Amino acid sequence: MKAARRRIRRWLIRMLAGLLLVIVASEIVFRTVVPASDSINPVYDRTTSMLRYEANRTGHYRSGSIRDGFFRINNHGFNSVRDYASARTPGRSRIAIIGTSAILGAEVHVRDTTAAVLEQRLQEQGADCEVYVFAFSYMHLAQALHVTRHVVDRYAPDLIVIDEMSMSHLRRDLELVDHHVSFLSVSVGEDGAITEHPPHPMSDMLHRIVRRSATVRYLHKNLRIGWLLRRKRAQLAQWWSGRGASPATPPSQAPPGPPPPPAIAKWKQPDRLAALDYLLDKLAALAAPPRRMLLLTGPRGASCLEFDCPTDASPFDEHFRMKTESEKLALLELTEAYLEDWRAHGKPYVFPDDSHANERGHRIKAEAIAAYLLHENWLTSTKAPRRPPTPDPSP
Repeated sequence: MKAARRRIRRWLIRMLAGLLLVIVASEIVFRTVVPASDSINPVYDRTTSMLRYEANRTGHYRSGSIRDGFFRINNHGFNSVRDYASARTPGRSRIAIIGTSAILGAEVHVRDTTAAVLEQRLQEQGADCEVYVFAFSYMHLAQALHVTRHVVDRYAPDLIVIDEMSMSHLRRDLELVDHHVSFLSVSVGEDGAITEHPPHPMSDMLHRIVRRSATVRYLHKNLRIGWLLRRKRAQLAQWWSGRGASPATPPSQAPPGPPPPPAIAKWKQPDRLAALDYLLDKLAALAAPPRRMLLLTGPRGASCLEFDCPTDASPFDEHFRMKTESEKLALLELTEAYLEDWRAHGKPYVFPDDSHANERGHRIKAEAIAAYLLHENWLTSTKAPRRPPTPDPSP
């Protein structure tokens, strides 16, 4: 009996030693030979009740076909070529862009992001301005309101640009993404009253420890294992929900399956439209003169959810446009800008295996915004046109 226990003990020790050796070897390989993607770590700032990223960090973002992403998280926790300051420079216009990962731009070099290109294009035309970007993945319209309030109080911008947002701002939609618990959300009562639900601190200790592992980052980011598993799971769920009875099987005996995906009717629900009206009213109040606000919509339409984008969202989009017009909020439709570039050059503006914009996509959006601001005379601080050198924050 004792001999058997000793054999088992030796076997366990060898197995654990081998496992430890494999882990150490993989960490060395994915840090030196085949570098894993660096991690952009989210942080919940308790002083502002707002999610940002771990400040003062640079790194390379790699995922699938994306090889050249370079991020620079500045002193205030956002991906930008410049650091932020509350104090204003006399005579210089300040623009704040609020958006999702589409504006964050971790997939490209930070100097090629929408905010950096916009600032450069405006300065080339003689505008004395600075562009601050406040972008976080999966941000929805309610969180955009929360961030806008913070930006107005702390940075006092002359102009606020809000990129296309997910409309999953109702509290019942929050199960879509884990860290939505740290976003502002709203709910609509039976009497039609709108209630704001403040963000809650995100428990991220385990994730922060795991992200230290180069092996985990390589599997999750470089090879996109998590994305592939989610895709296969979605395909399996779609197959399962769509399978019906065979011709030989009576409908009453068809095997039960999960309910079908939410239909387009969910987008026409009164409470969703009421919540949208409420949020746009609050945003309009923050855009009181002399401050201006510009809302963007893109090829996917204003009503696209990150995980559920209806094919016919025109009723909701139309309501969004009518409401912004009634609130005197400027709306810039970017679809035509993308289509014109495609017709002229035939080059993609997103990555082949990722829906995020590549360098071309960021440039198209930035130049469309710059053209609008200059055409509408929204920037008063102008000098003779100049062409400043592009800042390069690379190490």
